[in-house]
Amino acid sequence: MKFKTLILLLFLSLIGAKVSAQNNRWMYLNGTAEGAIYLVDTLADDIQQLANYEIRENIVIVWTNLYQKVHTKKGSYIRNAVMRVTIDTLNKQYQIKSTIEYKNDKIVNSRSNDFSEWLDVVPGSLAENLIKFAKSLNNRDLKYDLLLTANGKYNPYASPVKRKQ
Repeated sequence: MKFKTLILLLFLSLIGAKVSAQNNRWMYLNGTAEGAIYLVDTLADDIQQLANYEIRENIVIVWTNLYQKVHTKKGSYIRNAVMRVTIDTLNKQYQIKSTIEYKNDKIVNSRSNDFSEWLDVVPGSLAENLIKFAKSLNNRDLKYDLLLTANGKYNPYASPVKRKQ
């Protein structure tokens, strides 16, 4: 009986995690002590999974978003950096292909890095969470783990879930 109850509670929490963490395109990946949060674009059309890319195999290309509320003596503003990231899941490396920087939803800088170098993933970093996300696209257990992590985390792009009364 306890086992069935545990399974039911786990199932219900996973449904709640999916609703809370996935109610729009950006999913929480990581946060910093300074209040910045890292999000990944979960829209299927924006995710590329490539068997071969240049001389590499098993590549995933995604959009990420560094979001931070900045407070200064002159006031507050929102700073974003939206990046197109190429992830090599086999060699645990990544590269940033392009970056668009925003201040209060206005573009302040944009650059393309067509020939950026591949960087090694540091354990415990955002890049390690990106590797987990890329692998979770084809691994249900990893996907549930990421959804549970994202559940209850602040997402500035999340629209409130409206429930029928």
